[in-house]
Amino acid sequence: MKETQENNHLRIPTSFLLIGVCVSLTSPVIAAKWFEVEQEDRVVTVGATGTVESANELSVGVPATDSWRLRLGELVEEGTRVRKGTTLFSIESSSQQRDLEQLEGQLQVRKGEVETNKERNLQVIEQEKLDLANLESEADKANRRAELPASVVPGIEYKKLVEQKRLANILYQRGLTRKEMSERSRELEKEALDRQIKRLEADIEQRKQEMASFTVRSTIEGLAIVGVGWQGEKLQTGDRVGPGRPVVTVVDDSNILVRGVVREQAAARLAVGQRAIVESDALAGSELVGKLTSVGNTVRRKSQRSPIMVRDFTVEFDEDYSHILDLKTSVHVIIEVDVQEGALAVPKEALVYREGKPGVVTSREWTPVELGNASGSFFIVLGGLNAGDKVRL
Repeated sequence: MKETQENNHLRIPTSFLLIGVCVSLTSPVIAAKWFEVEQEDRVVTVGATGTVESANELSVGVPATDSWRLRLGELVEEGTRVRKGTTLFSIESSSQQRDLEQLEGQLQVRKGEVETNKERNLQVIEQEKLDLANLESEADKANRRAELPASVVPGIEYKKLVEQKRLANILYQRGLTRKEMSERSRELEKEALDRQIKRLEADIEQRKQEMASFTVRSTIEGLAIVGVGWQGEKLQTGDRVGPGRPVVTVVDDSNILVRGVVREQAAARLAVGQRAIVESDALAGSELVGKLTSVGNTVRRKSQRSPIMVRDFTVEFDEDYSHILDLKTSVHVIIEVDVQEGALAVPKEALVYREGKPGVVTSREWTPVELGNASGSFFIVLGGLNAGDKVRL
């Protein structure tokens, strides 16, 4: 009986044991991750931002014309995939058609005048020939009569023949002069009509070319992006347009690149040919590799109202990533600008800032460090750590 009471006094309820086991099994074990600092060659990088764009774009607007207020007669739909030769837009050309018909009417009138003048001139020329022949005949007769010896013809009569000869020759010479002047007048009239006809034909040809240019077709394949009007609204059929603004832009989305900007502080470190790594949220952690193919000559303001100065650059990819990246996607670009030999570096996630100063947590304590250039997801350490040190992530 006594033993039983002692055993009851020392017995631990089973429920308490189970709870203890469960607590021990479910308690999380927090294990710190450590990174060992090593001395090795590190690539120096510069971070930048960019946007995926097409390497081949075609922006087309209203063709050159004397009119500044034109109306869209046909317009491709936004986002349509077009091929070479596809009509992008056309200009309503009823007024140009009326002008063309008016010019063609004037041309027919001038050509009719040419034919009329030909028939009239043939009659005039025949009459001139007849009149000149009569004058020549009268001059010949007068010349022959005046050649008689003066002794044969009485004096008064002889003087009369001489005067008739003089008058007949004057009339004949005037007939020749009149014929020359008439021929010259006809030539000038014909030249004037010919000039008018050529000018009308040139105007008609120019008008036809202008009307033909009012149907604008694509010269590349890609996606059609409709332009905007003066108020920033998307253009529609029937809207008025004028020269100087794109109506449709065709974007070749199978040939992409990245256009980006880097801040002025790192602008001088960029150079054509440098390796670039492109990252984006849409890539789910993947990295795309390319290289810088162009760098802006100078720095500029990031925008009209921004005080930030940037330098432009372009990245072209080593492979075709058009099936991965969509146009207008914002990306982060890491540009490899240099290599630092024998450098120490720590991951960016290992940095712990205290009072605005960078540091890391080592196996001993928080240690301040002096940071140098970035190296991808690392920072090169200029002081504060030694090779072999371990830092907590």
